[in-house]
Amino acid sequence: MRKIFALIFIALCLVNATKLENLCARSDKLVKECKPITKPVCGISYSSKGEVRTDFINKCYACQVEKTDFVVKGNCHSYPEIGSFCHPKQTTFQYCPDVIVPTCAVFEDQSNCQNPPCGYDDAINSCYACMSSNITFTFTGKCHKD
Repeated sequence: MRKIFALIFIALCLVNATKLENLCARSDKLVKECKPITKPVCGISYSSKGEVRTDFINKCYACQVEKTDFVVKGNCHSYPEIGSFCHPKQTTFQYCPDVIVPTCAVFEDQSNCQNPPCGYDDAINSCYACMSSNITFTFTGKCHKD
């Protein structure tokens, strides 16, 4: 229970700049030429079938694709197939429903992470988990910690 309250507290207190940097802004889409620097990202877009993941060499190339909403660090296959990425704008949410749906939240530790995803913790639901700027991905159910 303490972990849940700590997660909620962190979600309300942390600055969300890291995740908002992952958004593909209009200015990103206007770049005429991207540098071929290899910093793999997973580009996330949405279709009528749900979340669509596409690997790119870097954020610039990902954001050149009109449908890409945001990116996450690393290749798409390094994240579980089941679940969904937290949209960067979710860190700005002021309210989440108090519905309890056990959720496993996946951290993306920007400072120490060499191979994302970097860690796991349980949350009340995906909305509360995604309010935190250091949560990248969620899936329904409790985390299986070995």
